[in-house]
Amino acid sequence: MFNANKIKSAVLALAILSPIPAMAETVSVPVRYADLDLSSADGQRAFNGRIAAAGRQICGSADSERDLSRRASIRKCLSEVRTSSESARLAAIAVKARAVS
Repeated sequence: MFNANKIKSAVLALAILSPIPAMAETVSVPVRYADLDLSSADGQRAFNGRIAAAGRQICGSADSERDLSRRASIRKCLSEVRTSSESARLAAIAVKARAVS
């Protein structure tokens, strides 16, 4: 069970497997959200943007990659970031919604 007081100042840590099999390791990047109003659409958009930025920090950007194999690896990695962070993202939003109610 989440403690709303701890969540306010908590850091969402995204943990995913590196897309490079030789370096298979778990990488975590903090995504801060205590300053966001997660009960609003704008706050949730900003939160999603921060998660996406963390994904690019971990995986790189597929847009700037010319090698098709590497681009596919980056896209897979970004998908894994979204998947691995989804439950924590939804929990943070739910805690905020309960605090506002």
